[in-house]
Amino acid sequence: MWQTTFAGCGDRDRRPDRLPCFAMTKRPSHSPKLRACLTISVLLFAGLQVATAQNSVPPFIAYQGFLTDTEGTPITGSKTVMFAIYGDSVGGTAKWSETQVVSVDEGLFGVFLGDVVPLPDSVFDTSSLYLGVAVEPDDEMTPRQRIASTAFAIRSGLASCVPTAEICDGADNDCDGESDEGNPGGGSLCGSNIGECVQGLSACEGGSLQCVGGVNPEEEICADGLDNDCDGETDEGC
Repeated sequence: MWQTTFAGCGDRDRRPDRLPCFAMTKRPSHSPKLRACLTISVLLFAGLQVATAQNSVPPFIAYQGFLTDTEGTPITGSKTVMFAIYGDSVGGTAKWSETQVVSVDEGLFGVFLGDVVPLPDSVFDTSSLYLGVAVEPDDEMTPRQRIASTAFAIRSGLASCVPTAEICDGADNDCDGESDEGNPGGGSLCGSNIGECVQGLSACEGGSLQCVGGVNPEEEICADGLDNDCDGETDEGC
């Protein structure tokens, strides 16, 4: 089992960044210990999907860590590390993964996720993502680290949006942070007013235009003298 303890990376004089971290320690004692600073700067959530926009967001995630042995001694040298992104905190299938040989200098290392295997925008089709890290020859460390966008990353994604007129498609076309606001394309008469049918009004619901508030055609009922199926005839086929 992995034993996770929270601490500050700034508790070592050699660390200038003073960033909050957590330490992951495995038993038995031959396994390394990784203090992974939570500086996973997601630079792409919305920006990756706007390929034609100017100043598009770089498709990488910056990741920094601090690697020691189980005695707390910083490691120096090359280590093979596998990174994987999941939609779940435990289990599940990785949505993306890559392996990098990282250079560790007195425990410190930094990488750009996506440098070996490109990060497709389909990875970010969910609001909850978790990063798994495994230093060979060990298994993946636990718990996985949740990935969260920074305020500037969110803002950069919005800035990459090219505003157009809002339409009923479930997307934020006018880049104001809302989707389908103002009932775009709705408000007009729809349906039939023949026979028993009553026209309704079109409304943008669930990303598409729906006809609401009217009476729709039904199966013809014999001998009731009504045009139930709204085809202009009464009791036909009876």
